[in-house]
Amino acid sequence: MVCATVVQASTSVDYVPQHCDHDVTSDIVSRIGDTEFCDAVLHHLHRVLPLGAWTVFRMREGQAPELEMAATFGGKDMPGECWRIYREGLYRSDRSFDRVRQATNSGLIEVCCTPGSAMSREHRKRIYDDHRLQPRMSLAMRPSADEILALNFYRFTEQPAFQAEDMKRLASVGAVLAASVKKHLSLTQPIAHPQEGNSRDAQVKRVFKTNYPRLTQRELEVCAALVAGLTFDGIAAQLQVSPATVKTYRDRAFRLMGIQHRNQLFSLVLQGVEDATSTAHFPTH
Repeated sequence: MVCATVVQASTSVDYVPQHCDHDVTSDIVSRIGDTEFCDAVLHHLHRVLPLGAWTVFRMREGQAPELEMAATFGGKDMPGECWRIYREGLYRSDRSFDRVRQATNSGLIEVCCTPGSAMSREHRKRIYDDHRLQPRMSLAMRPSADEILALNFYRFTEQPAFQAEDMKRLASVGAVLAASVKKHLSLTQPIAHPQEGNSRDAQVKRVFKTNYPRLTQRELEVCAALVAGLTFDGIAAQLQVSPATVKTYRDRAFRLMGIQHRNQLFSLVLQGVEDATSTAHFPTH
């Protein structure tokens, strides 16, 4: 069963919010379009709702889910490792978003998973038990009829499990947070040519490959993912490598391009698209 009720805590440790919700939402909105948006959101949310990690992924009918962003505290690569396992096939038996799939509107739906109910035994062991995670909370919406965008929030077992009060606090900032995530994704992800179907990075890779033919395929993939706004953990999960390897690919590509910062990638892409065709469009604001 998936619900918005209490998940029993495994400890009595209490957290006291240090900032009001308005301050937090204002700070989140101010980071829209920032290359460190995902990490910044985690830190801002932590001020009112202590977390261990969070992820954003997109699900479409008949397709494997896509990891849009992920961040974690403590240097753990929990999101990357869990995502690799989840995408291998566990997502097919994940019933926790059934209520979202059945929704008739695009509003936010609160999802709180109770142990052993909305997930299989394998799912619970490989994702939650093996990585010392508490059952998650999520905010999910349906941007379109065949699509779900899920914002997922996690605590580790050394933290108290989520309580009903935590869901209320999350819901109090949920609308602004969800809108900020959607806006950030729209600003940082390029729009593909119609003939490229659902590929969102083919145009970016083409620009890089045309202007920097010495880039390897892995370096192309990392650069395209950076332009899309993914964190090192998110890229590592998609490529099934470690975050340290992602950084190595980035550093080699940046040296070849003669740049030092991620925001310079956007300039290179915009200039490349402008040079290649007058009809291509990338968000510039």
